[in-house]
Amino acid sequence: RYARHILLRLSPQLSQAQALSQLAQVRQSILTGKTSFEAAARELSQDGSAAQGGDLGWSTPGMFVPEFEEALDRLKVLEIGTPLVSRFGVHLMQVMERRAV
Repeated sequence: RYARHILLRLSPQLSQAQALSQLAQVRQSILTGKTSFEAAARELSQDGSAAQGGDLGWSTPGMFVPEFEEALDRLKVLEIGTPLVSRFGVHLMQVMERRAV
């Protein structure tokens, strides 16, 4: 699967509840066309994929932590999931493509 995400890392300044709320608002902005996933990722994501608009590229099973993998597996192609909590923070993710191996 080919996926992208936005990651907010939790900190004393950003609680899990705040991160979930912020990414829920970002998701709504993307769904209503107010912003694009790429623009939101470049602006907000706190990991190395931010500069590429959140692009994680092609992944194979076992490449990501289980909670992230399971959430990706539940998404339809182009669907933007609801915010997900992992050990790294809170993610907003989208599967761009799938291919059978």
